[in-house]
Amino acid sequence: MNNASDLGALLEARPEIGEIDAVFVDLNGQLRGKRLPRAGAAEALAAGIMVPQAVMALTTAGECLDAGGRGLSDGDPDGMGLPVAGSATLLPWSPRTAQVLLRMHTFDGAPFGCDPRNVLDRVVKGLSGAGLRPVMAFELEFYVIDRERGPDGAPRLPLQLSAMPAAARSHGTAVLDALGPLFDTARAYAETMGVRLGAIGAESGVGQFEINLHHGADAGHTADEVILLRQILKAAAQANGLDVTFMAKPFADQPGNGLHLHVSLLDMDGRNVFAEDATRLGHAIGGIAALAPAAMAIQAPNLNSYRRFVPGTFVPVNRSWGRDNRSVAFRVPMSAPAARRVEHRMAGGDANPFLVAATVLASIAHGMERRIDPGAAATGNANLLEDPELPMDLPAALARFVTSAEMRRALGDEYVDLYADVRRKELRALLGFHLPKEFEWYL
Repeated sequence: MNNASDLGALLEARPEIGEIDAVFVDLNGQLRGKRLPRAGAAEALAAGIMVPQAVMALTTAGECLDAGGRGLSDGDPDGMGLPVAGSATLLPWSPRTAQVLLRMHTFDGAPFGCDPRNVLDRVVKGLSGAGLRPVMAFELEFYVIDRERGPDGAPRLPLQLSAMPAAARSHGTAVLDALGPLFDTARAYAETMGVRLGAIGAESGVGQFEINLHHGADAGHTADEVILLRQILKAAAQANGLDVTFMAKPFADQPGNGLHLHVSLLDMDGRNVFAEDATRLGHAIGGIAALAPAAMAIQAPNLNSYRRFVPGTFVPVNRSWGRDNRSVAFRVPMSAPAARRVEHRMAGGDANPFLVAATVLASIAHGMERRIDPGAAATGNANLLEDPELPMDLPAALARFVTSAEMRRALGDEYVDLYADVRRKELRALLGFHLPKEFEWYL
């Protein structure tokens, strides 16, 4: 099944479905689109759903700030949304509703360059031209929190966790038992939606967890599974009277949330090139390290994202690499040669997986093309000293991003400029609000 036909098959099999959510993944990794009635939905999707192009230029809060001249300045023209093959699914928390993911095109049928899905495709096609195909898997970290916020809007732990002993953290199973109904619901939802969940583990933060997704050779589908997993976890938490957050640093005194990406490359015969030639793995790591400063604005996309980077923790503050060493930024896990890969550990849980994958894959290609030496592998704790080349605030990261010829070549000038303008305007809007500490310090 492909394109709109898989929706037709789903509707035929599930006569109770009454409406279909046709949605894009936006710049922030959020789902946005339209809800269609069942009657005529498959035909409408086959022809293309009209949605303003500016949906790809919204801030995290959903505001259109005319970034990149998209919105008011250009008259807010439409883009055409066509279904992503195989994406039609029932939403198990709303059994009368199905969902279809969309890709944005222009009216002449060309992929719209400001859709993150098309940005990733652009990079994958570049690798394909070199005879390479990525195999990827994401790991998503998040906190389970209470539905009620603190007086200042800050997150609070739910009762199930606030009474937990400290020993229940960091790979403890008692905390998984305490939240068993939530995780059982999430697994059931994921099975219905075809999202391949692996292990669920408790992390070192109180109420923090990580879910592993299975690896796959379709980069877009692998990124989609992160988007769908976030959607699943939000719905499962709501069904159990809880909430979850993927915010990079929701608690000042607890570890931040990451979005780790495992990557290997296959040649046209399906062989892992990192297993065949360790030198090529080194060049890939060298490329990731070389472009890490330029990619930081994608992998740490907002003001809060930079609070996550703390020396001496498992969140990297430099561009070190190592074998089976979680204190580094770029880790080569212990594995059989056929599964040899690099784990990219810099991105936050709030980052867009399409854009994270695009920047990491582009960096790998850069390193392999230029045979960049990664330097010596680190041993012991490699995360004590900050790298002065890594930008540690959003304005500095955006400055590196927009001046990077490599990022522009990989993602396209149009997207680099749009992304930077959205983030700058979003930050400016956020700083327009008074912070309580301002009154304490400056009143």
